[in-house]
Amino acid sequence: MRILLIALEQESSYAIQKAFEECGQEVDIFFFQKAVDLHRFVVLDLENRTALATVLQKQDFDLVFSIGYLHEASVFCHMLGCLYVSWILNLPNFDLFRNSVSYSENYFFAGESALVDWLKKSGAQNVFYLPAAAAFCEKIESSKIYEISFIGKIPVWNRGEIFSEETKLSRSCLGYLDGFVHSQRVLYGWDLFSDPLPLAVLEEIMHYYPIEAPADIYVPFSFLCSQYYLMPQVIQQERLILFQGLKNLLTVFTGQREEENISYVVQPYPKGLEERKRIIASSKINLNITNRYFINGIPSHAFEIMGYGGFLITNYQKEFFDFFEVGKEWIYFENANDLLLKTVFYCNHPEAREEISERALEKVKKKHLYVHRAERILELLD
Repeated sequence: MRILLIALEQESSYAIQKAFEECGQEVDIFFFQKAVDLHRFVVLDLENRTALATVLQKQDFDLVFSIGYLHEASVFCHMLGCLYVSWILNLPNFDLFRNSVSYSENYFFAGESALVDWLKKSGAQNVFYLPAAAAFCEKIESSKIYEISFIGKIPVWNRGEIFSEETKLSRSCLGYLDGFVHSQRVLYGWDLFSDPLPLAVLEEIMHYYPIEAPADIYVPFSFLCSQYYLMPQVIQQERLILFQGLKNLLTVFTGQREEENISYVVQPYPKGLEERKRIIASSKINLNITNRYFINGIPSHAFEIMGYGGFLITNYQKEFFDFFEVGKEWIYFENANDLLLKTVFYCNHPEAREEISERALEKVKKKHLYVHRAERILELLD
């Protein structure tokens, strides 16, 4: 089989290319000249669109593949009658809100069980559950120089400072939104944002902070508004609250400093895979706080931590229980106080950390590498 791999993100694209090649497939890789951000609706510029159309028309591919869903790739494949396979590992992916998801040429592999159900209800015809995985797997030895580390961005996507002191929203509207965000923040495994916003609240938001959306979206504007404005606020609040609870034990590798008088250390975001390896290996505890766009799923970074022999503490996510033994291969926390208690305990018990991380590493090596997922994709496409 000959595959055109559209590289929307360099590291994961090289990893899945290698995995498909290990499975005996021929893979050509395509890079856009300018970066593509799936956290927004993607409109390719003329240069990128022309380059993609040219390679698709000139080459004879059995399927086109990308990690993440790109609307314009789907449209081209629909026109050419070519299969378009996308593995959805990172959310939000706003192009999933466009009518092209219903094209019969699309095959979706979703790393989140709730997304499988949502895509099917949205008209997608070929949808399969396929969890994330570790791109690489090896034990990295290093002295522990960090007590607790967190690698990840803190969303600052207020999109016009909707929640800032300069907001144009009325107090009643902002008060409703603050309460809505708080409720979603403290609830796991339940998506409140599927429920529509009150009409008066929605009209006020759209009056002062309109969203530039393409004409072919099929989701209600209330849902789009929640995904665009409110969910980033949930993620931001949750992470900052949990960070402050860890006091001086935590180092956050994000490069962002959003408030004064913080008690944790802020370091630059790692520049690449080797730097992330070093941080994971040098940390007694690697903290995962799952992007709340995921209702049930396990994020790629959690697999990465376990795949490099790191000790993982994460928030509750339902699908962890489907693949890993709690207390033996992973540890989860329920709230800020529980997180503090567990991090202090495991910081002071290296033998327990070592046993858990070793078991997790072996499980990832046997069942949860990119090559295992590539094999599953090819099996389901056969």
